[in-house]
Amino acid sequence: MRVDADVGGVVRRADEAGLRLIRFLWCGNDGTVRAKASSRHGLGARLESGIGLTVAMQAMNGLDQLQPVDGMGPVGEVRLVPDLNTFLVLPYAPRTGAVLTDHVALDGTPAGVCQRSFLKRMEAGLADRGLVLRAAFENEFSLATKEDGRYVPIDSGLCFSTIAATAAQDYADDLVAALEAQDIVLEQYYTELGHGQQEISTGHGRFSQFMAFVPRRAGRAPRHPRRARARAAAPARSTGCSYPSRSR
Repeated sequence: MRVDADVGGVVRRADEAGLRLIRFLWCGNDGTVRAKASSRHGLGARLESGIGLTVAMQAMNGLDQLQPVDGMGPVGEVRLVPDLNTFLVLPYAPRTGAVLTDHVALDGTPAGVCQRSFLKRMEAGLADRGLVLRAAFENEFSLATKEDGRYVPIDSGLCFSTIAATAAQDYADDLVAALEAQDIVLEQYYTELGHGQQEISTGHGRFSQFMAFVPRRAGRAPRHPRRARARAAAPARSTGCSYPSRSR
């Protein structure tokens, strides 16, 4: 992540990487990371003025059902204005980059639904009191392979066992590489209690830095059958700290 990036610099980096699409990311009130993508054509102008978005999107729930919220219907829009310092080339999507965005009203002020703007205000308030807001993340997810038309865990090992870690080692290697490419510090990785269950913890940083930059799928395209089988599962989802029951 670069500091004080400018539009020209981001466009040059996109050209050097041969990017075709740049995702403008935001995290909705429903917790879903969403994006609208700009092609290389017109990228410079969109990096400056943003991309239009209906205000209704922040009233969607996790099932894309529009909720009755005053002022957040299908009429009206905000601009997805990128934070240029968050631009990255995505290691898990071909010829694609991404940038985090702020929701900006048409008059140029922060939109009331913009979480990143809210966090910036909270960070500034804490800074006035000599405090710093930082955060880290612990993600738990499961890997499965497809056998006889159904998905089964990639391992049947015990909690923290090296056998389970070995079963997922190719995926784990790609995962670490993808996180490093996005300047996301990985502190620990290990296999958890459930069969196929994985866990990672990240290094701490500015909270607003992390808003939306958690890839749903952090691996590269499969390069051989074992990796293809390991990635047959649905995209990873956080499971908190609840442990599935099973017989030993």
